[in-house]
Amino acid sequence: MFQDGTKENQTNVVQIEDFGIAPIRMLLDFLYSAKLPSKDQVDPDLFAAANKYEVLELRDAIETKDVSLTNVMEVLEVAYFHDAKVLKTKALRFILDNMDDVKTLPKWQDFHERRPAILKDLFELNYGSA
Repeated sequence: MFQDGTKENQTNVVQIEDFGIAPIRMLLDFLYSAKLPSKDQVDPDLFAAANKYEVLELRDAIETKDVSLTNVMEVLEVAYFHDAKVLKTKALRFILDNMDDVKTLPKWQDFHERRPAILKDLFELNYGSA
């Protein structure tokens, strides 16, 4: 990124356009202090940033956080996009345990229509592979 001839090297500025300020600030705080954010729940945006920039310790720590009804669909989306098996399993397990509530979420209908494989994944998690 800061090699000779790159824009970043010439301007000393790094443009990060695929994440908001909050996850990048938490990522930088972690890099400088090694302190984990004090959130109890998975932060899907922070996970995506940690995964993209290969901050593995932070990414792995985020995977230990809780999933809730307020973030499960975003967590699942990030898990599928980044092929994050631990996070995907955690989100799928939450969905199985809370299906009646999850089915009422507007994002549930959209998600399982865009990713029909989720139904297969839920079935395999609940009943085992065929």
